Amino acid sequence: MDPRKAQTIRDLASAGKLPDPKGTSLATNTTGGTATTNGNQRTVTNAGTTSVVSPITTMDPEFVARKYSVPEKVETEIYVLSEKAVYNNANPIPVNPEMPKGIYFKVQVGAFRNQIPQETFKEFAPITAETTPQGLTRYTVGYFTTFNVANGAKMEIRGMGYTDAFVVGFRDGKRIPLNEALEALGQSGQLATNTQQGGTTQQGGTTQQGGTTQQGGTTQQGGTTQQGGTTQQGGTTQQGGTTQEFVNNFNPDRNATNYYNDPNAAKANQVEVIPGLFFTVQVGVYSRPVSADKIFNLNPLNSEKTANDQIRYTTGVFTDINIATSRRDEIRQIGVTDAFVTAYLNGKRITIGQARDSIAKYGNSIFVNDQKLVSNTTTTQQGGTTQQGGTTQQGGTTQQGGTTQQGGTTQQGGTTQTQDRQNVPQASSYKVILGQYKGEVPSKEAEIFLTNMNYGIRKANVGDGSTVYFIDNVSSRTEAFNIADHFIQKGLPGAYVSDKLPAQTTATKVEEPQAASTVRFQVYIGEFIGEVPPEATEIFLNNYDKGVKRKKLNDGTIVYYVLDGSSYDEALKMKAHFISEGLSSVRIVAFDGSNEIPLSKAYTAGMRYRIVVAEFAGEMPEEVKEAYGNVPELNVRTKAIDGGFTMAYADGITDIDQALRLKARLIAEGLSTVRIVVVKDGKEISLSEAFRLVYEK
Repeated sequence: MDPRKAQTIRDLASAGKLPDPKGTSLATNTTGGTATTNGNQRTVTNAGTTSVVSPITTMDPEFVARKYSVPEKVETEIYVLSEKAVYNNANPIPVNPEMPKGIYFKVQVGAFRNQIPQETFKEFAPITAETTPQGLTRYTVGYFTTFNVANGAKMEIRGMGYTDAFVVGFRDGKRIPLNEALEALGQSGQLATNTQQGGTTQQGGTTQQGGTTQQGGTTQQGGTTQQGGTTQQGGTTQQGGTTQEFVNNFNPDRNATNYYNDPNAAKANQVEVIPGLFFTVQVGVYSRPVSADKIFNLNPLNSEKTANDQIRYTTGVFTDINIATSRRDEIRQIGVTDAFVTAYLNGKRITIGQARDSIAKYGNSIFVNDQKLVSNTTTTQQGGTTQQGGTTQQGGTTQQGGTTQQGGTTQQGGTTQTQDRQNVPQASSYKVILGQYKGEVPSKEAEIFLTNMNYGIRKANVGDGSTVYFIDNVSSRTEAFNIADHFIQKGLPGAYVSDKLPAQTTATKVEEPQAASTVRFQVYIGEFIGEVPPEATEIFLNNYDKGVKRKKLNDGTIVYYVLDGSSYDEALKMKAHFISEGLSSVRIVAFDGSNEIPLSKAYTAGMRYRIVVAEFAGEMPEEVKEAYGNVPELNVRTKAIDGGFTMAYADGITDIDQALRLKARLIAEGLSTVRIVVVKDGKEISLSEAFRLVYEK
């Protein structure tokens, strides 16, 4: 036997797999058909085809990082979650290691020109690095035999904050285009969205949109499994997930909850003793139990003691991943911008993919059965906005029983008036009025504007000396109300829809935001793997005068695009044109130099942010040291400022979203006076001033 293969078998045996009373762990979801288990493999027969789905392996992350030998051939899904960094200077991420033979998938999580700390990626393993002739180092995680499982891991990784993660294909250790890998494995029909920004891919009659694959009348969403057949295991038949031996045999350690005994700590359920499966939303990790006010007074809370003796907090016990995702979105809106959905089974944290495998095998009987714990409703406590069990109260507007009233409220002069959607006149285009201000835009609202500049926010002067901020030329009434609702949820309760600007607005002085000088925009009008559908080809030919161009991306995707300029407004017009021509997958892509960036960063590219942690007289208070010590990503320095005070601050942050996440973590640690400023030409300016400068570049 090959020595590497023998070592791999020993390693797998030592580490163990996801606990399974039947001796099998399922890795991939299927739709329809039947499934049978034979030894260590599960064969799925579906629509006349047969494929082998390997079990996913769960090992200790440190074991994977330190002792796991790369297999000669990838025959099982290898991807684990980590509670702390498992790579360091003594145990670095392998660079250009010997790679497996055959075809498999990995998830790229970053590419850097300069060396990065070994502890950069601490949420998952195993990680490998590969260098390129261009001087980049690309980091990938996991080994996957199927695209669907790799894509599920990608979505989970994006939920951890790595929004640029994408799936890549390999053959004998070398990258190959995704379509080539898929075709070679007979998985071409499984291709789902693998781009940074949603979008729609049309391919030979197959529509893929926002992670939803629709093919031949069968729908798979977010990895949800529909199984119409019967599963046979070991000669027995299991239907509807009626077996609950695994859950019933759960016997937690009596001392598992002793760590949570601080009388001043927020009330929380300890996950270590909860039997069954549930989804929840991670909201923070702390060095010790914390009070409710340090964690945004979120309720209900769960706690877990991690391997490195920290306390991980999550909120909610959900048996529906869609409700958990909605809860995550609500929590991000109140400041916990790095919140993400995770899962637990019998007191242990597992991946979302493993949770879905358990549901596929056992059905609903695997879920938590204690209805006192289950919280399949969502509640956000913030600024008087409450969302609970399908009922929304927002700015005085009530939505109940599934009935939706969008459009929010109009707030002027300190008064709030509910907007009646029916009173908005029909028009050829609509405007979304975001706010009207005399003087400087408040810092909190400037944050909202700066992180949503991809909407093309314009401003205009009003006769009374105020300035109105708005989004123009929205062609769809429904889209206009959806945009208004988005900004209401973000924290602008006065956003509303209209067919015109407020009275006395000086239309000749409308100003558009100016993208950073290094940024340009392209309009992607089609992204294809394989042949271009005839209907798309016809549209491209009919619009040849628009300057349709073609390029090939590194993953093998063929992109057709128009425009390559600095005007976002021109890009919006071009996007609207091609949508009217019948192309549903049109999107605007921004580039800073040669690097693709999110549209929301196009106007803030080049800005540098400073987090002012605290200002104090004399010695630095211990609570300040302790608070920022719990946020190790911050390199806090001090300097003397006016009045005999000292300022503690962290510099060099280039991403406003990252700055906001770090600010939220410091606030959660009890530092309520934390603020973000922009450093321009060596001087501090407020976010409000930075927002004003967006229009004056």
